[in-house]
Amino acid sequence: MIDRPYRPRSVNNGATVAAGVVAGLFDFCSKLGVSPDILADVSDIDIANLANPDARVSLGAYMQAMRFAITATGRPELPLAFGEAAGMSELSIVGLLMEASETVGDAYVQMRRYGRLAIEATGSSADPRFELIRKGNRLFLADEQPVVQEYPELTESAFAWLACGPRRYMKRSPVISASVTWPKPEHWQAYEKILRCPVHFESEWNAIEMAPESLSWPVRQNPKYVFGILTDRADHLIKELGDVRRTSSELQNLLAAILHEGSITAESAARHMGMSRQTLFRRLDNEGTDFTTVLRELREELAKTYLNGSKASLNEVAYLVGFSDASSFTRAFKRWTGIAPGEFRQQALRKAVSHWKTDRR
Repeated sequence: MIDRPYRPRSVNNGATVAAGVVAGLFDFCSKLGVSPDILADVSDIDIANLANPDARVSLGAYMQAMRFAITATGRPELPLAFGEAAGMSELSIVGLLMEASETVGDAYVQMRRYGRLAIEATGSSADPRFELIRKGNRLFLADEQPVVQEYPELTESAFAWLACGPRRYMKRSPVISASVTWPKPEHWQAYEKILRCPVHFESEWNAIEMAPESLSWPVRQNPKYVFGILTDRADHLIKELGDVRRTSSELQNLLAAILHEGSITAESAARHMGMSRQTLFRRLDNEGTDFTTVLRELREELAKTYLNGSKASLNEVAYLVGFSDASSFTRAFKRWTGIAPGEFRQQALRKAVSHWKTDRR
């Protein structure tokens, strides 16, 4: 979990969608009077390929089918309704993993790690689409998919999955509000009806706000051994998707989630990633990097973000990036940047004031 401004990911031109998600859309639309054959024809999707839920379909073809269905049914709220009607656990292994997790927080860790198995839309396939972000005492799950201006329907259906899915096995949803970057559409009431929370349009980001305490809410809907089976399968599918810098990116994602715990070692990281220390080192070496470099770069990036954009004290920043005390953090920060953290924060503040004065002219 991080505390930083919203920053969208880069675009992945080869984005894909799990066939299970596409099959779910076809089934949902058939109940609205749009046959799967018609959708397959207009989107050039081979229905036979949808028999394997883990097969891949191009994101463009999926969106073409969805938009045809929206027009054919005259229902602009269709992406939201699809997310409400079809649980992610019915469409993708990602949903099964989330429902097999111990808590809501654990479920979001799995979504962050494996989310692209359902819908892949970020530049590097290792970049997580969703980020848990704290702003003061508030907790948000930001959708950082970069094609939101082109395909806002992806965010609509994702928010519906996240808000409606937990209702199947929880007394209440962890979602308490939603924000989207586009103007209020004519069907805006469908947002609040389906999501069952206030929705803010023309926002600075696409995010759902969650009850901060919800991360500890219990989730598990399946026996514990099922989680291991699903994880093994998901890891295999992730490997099949492939990514040039997959290992270093996966390591960075893992470290970002546990950095504040301190005393991180290559052995413990490798264990979390399901491999030996030697395998981790070999894969990182093949990508032209090493464990120490990945850890240092992550700490530096996050430290600059905290110092630049938050009110966290020096001690708090040191803790968040994995140091036991402020003095150790200060020495490390000086090695990274050549200046002390306090000086960096003052420089950032002066730049912010300068930009503010310039904008007011």
